[in-house]
Amino acid sequence: MANLETPPNSMTFPSGRLAGLDALRGGAMLLGILLHAAMAYMPTRIPHMLWPVLDDQTTWVCDVVYWGAHTFRLPLFFFLSGFLTEQLFQARGARAFLDQRVRRLAIPYVASLGTVLPMVFVVWSLGWIIAGRCTLEEALHPLIPFEPELEANYFNPAHLWFLIDLMIFNAVYFFLRLEWPGAADTEHSCRIWRAGTWLTPLALTAPAAMLLWGSTSPVTEFHNSFLPHSGRLLYYGLYFSVGAMAYRTRESFVGAIQHSTAHLIGAVVAIGVSLMTLEPVITGTAGLWTRCAFAWSVTSAAWFSIFGLMGAVIRHQADSPRLRYLADSSYWMFLIHFPVVGLAHIALRPLTWVPELKMLVAFGITVLLGFGSYFAFVRHTIIGHYLHGRRDRSTSVPASLDAVSTGVRRAA
Repeated sequence: MANLETPPNSMTFPSGRLAGLDALRGGAMLLGILLHAAMAYMPTRIPHMLWPVLDDQTTWVCDVVYWGAHTFRLPLFFFLSGFLTEQLFQARGARAFLDQRVRRLAIPYVASLGTVLPMVFVVWSLGWIIAGRCTLEEALHPLIPFEPELEANYFNPAHLWFLIDLMIFNAVYFFLRLEWPGAADTEHSCRIWRAGTWLTPLALTAPAAMLLWGSTSPVTEFHNSFLPHSGRLLYYGLYFSVGAMAYRTRESFVGAIQHSTAHLIGAVVAIGVSLMTLEPVITGTAGLWTRCAFAWSVTSAAWFSIFGLMGAVIRHQADSPRLRYLADSSYWMFLIHFPVVGLAHIALRPLTWVPELKMLVAFGITVLLGFGSYFAFVRHTIIGHYLHGRRDRSTSVPASLDAVSTGVRRAA
């Protein structure tokens, strides 16, 4: 068995903040916009997920886009959040960590409750009126109830649930870190990275698969509540915790992610198995072994993707103005995208275009508007200060991104 202490062609973990990791987290957010753009055209519906309009035309392509990416996108996001959370704590200390988390998570969440969520409600109500699911009077009058399904699910944090969970994870981690600070180097506490083969991610699959085997709801359902869902917290909290541990033991962790190509191939295979077992799980007809295969394939896809993408980013150690700029803008785009995507779906519904094209148009419009508004109203304002910190005005915008922003402003 190979020794990962001194692996051949070994990677080294770079010092300082790696732009590629921020860009990878930003990419997970942009992928979330694409998944929501596909939602109106999916033949396989998500339980408890309300959408303003559901198109009459659906396609298996949107199913593959959504459910395939859904296996790894949120695990990757929460793993990176834990990884970068520990990096922040080590670099700045407890007080600066707490201040940064309040500015980056709590304040945007509270601000979005009074801005983004009302727009979501307006767009969703418009869609339900057009689809015949409610009347204008029902939408405007607070005392007239909707139909039972809408009444039970419409008042919720929408896509902002991830901020609730992140605040909980960061609060718990903050107090645990204060109580048990440990040493800066805890290599002895994480022997799992030293398994020595490209199958190392499977060692982490077992606990995640057991959680998902007990209840697939963190992956297959949407929980419309401001109260956090316990199963979802346990499932994604595992990825957050391992991400934080990976940074604390980063010198051995880089040895475990050196097989990035094999890991990404393993992720593709696992995603394929998850798609084949999805329908009976969603419909509630899956037997014991089908649920087991689904749980193992989803969690294997998640861990293989995390190891493969982390290995690719750290191996190449890419750092460019474009990556940093896109990473900065992705948070803003994700915060505001929900009502824009919903409005795009309403506008595209009467058209006879193929659903694949509608999905891409909805995604493109949302990203262009999000990026243009970020460039014009966010980056060097107080909003940008809270989302990602101050940015130097003397730093030039990459020419290709500047051209996109200029085009959006002129179109507006």
